Amino acid sequence: MDQTDRIDERAIELIAARVANALKEDLAEIATGLGMKHDDESPLTVNDVAKRLCVSRSTVYAHWREWGGYKLGDSAKAPIRFGRTELEIGRAADQSTESPPLKHKPRVDGGGVS
Repeated sequence: MDQTDRIDERAIELIAARVANALKEDLAEIATGLGMKHDDESPLTVNDVAKRLCVSRSTVYAHWREWGGYKLGDSAKAPIRFGRTELEIGRAADQSTESPPLKHKPRVDGGGVS
């Protein structure tokens, strides 16, 4: 190895180190921006929707298209997400076509044996 080979290797190492540091700074800035993203803008998962609507996950999977869900890919097992606005619109439309829930009268005990 002569002197020019060492300089080239050293120069490459210095360039690589500078690029890595610049990328770290950029990635840290991006991560900070993502962390500060307003919660109302992030999509909801199936679990999120199930909790919000007090329904089972299977109910969410059964109605995800009606409720404005979308898949994150083309495969059959691609994750499903919901935009918050679309979910509210879909549920409002769904609820407007449903008949109101039946109200149950309290059971009156007929004086039987307790």
